[in-house]
Amino acid sequence: MRKTHVAVIRVLPLLLAAAIYAGSIGKSRANDDDDQEESFKGSSAIRSTSESDFPRLATVPLQEAITIALARVPGGLLKAETKKESGYLVHHIEVVDAGKAIVELTIDAGNGTVLSKSLDSSDEERDDDED
Repeated sequence: MRKTHVAVIRVLPLLLAAAIYAGSIGKSRANDDDDQEESFKGSSAIRSTSESDFPRLATVPLQEAITIALARVPGGLLKAETKKESGYLVHHIEVVDAGKAIVELTIDAGNGTVLSKSLDSSDEERDDDED
């Protein structure tokens, strides 16, 4: 019995390391695919595909989402829109921070939770295209 516990204790760190490594590979592959949507679960699942319905369906108005985004990332508003993503209604907000980096925030249109926050890597690609 003791030998079994010792074997499990020795193997467990290896299994944990392998799982972490496998997870990081999956994340890096997902980040390499620009066309792949972010996967998350929001609070406002929607079936309507008409964008004209989005303002009516959003419990948290776009203006409130902008306020939430600017509180999280002080700076200037660049772009704001309400979209259906992964079957949920979300607000996408882009803010230019103090360092002139473009930060993208995805805010749940149902409860105002910040679902994701990331630097806009396509901004660098646009700069390269202009050279």
